Amino acid sequence: WPGSTNDSRVLRNSCLFRRMENGWRPIQNGIILGDSAYPLKDWLIPPLSNNRRFLNAHKSTRRVVENAIGILKEKFPILNYLRVSPEMASDVFTCAVTLCNFSRTEEDENYTITNLSDSDNVEEDSQTITGIRGQA
Repeated sequence: WPGSTNDSRVLRNSCLFRRMENGWRPIQNGIILGDSAYPLKDWLIPPLSNNRRFLNAHKSTRRVVENAIGILKEKFPILNYLRVSPEMASDVFTCAVTLCNFSRTEEDENYTITNLSDSDNVEEDSQTITGIRGQA
């Protein structure tokens, strides 16, 4: 997709979207947290509520998830270039999380991401993640 294509359009035209709409879930009863550009679906939750507690919980959860993905992409660069089915991507991602958690050490408890790309939409200025290891 060209860089100017918005994320919502890419999602709507993806194999992942079709599979999720047909009931497939990589994690049973799982949902995806999206930003406000995405539509509300039973499997995709954008921050559409006016409830401040919900919006804060949504934002902080997305931030933790995006930071964890940033750590995984830095440790396993292949995750930046996966060209496989959603099922295989889910398996590869699960393996990366398992290996990351298995190999963690005490020094990893405060991990700093050194290579965030523009596509890693982290909303905080600080890129140090405290106590996130093992939560990916």
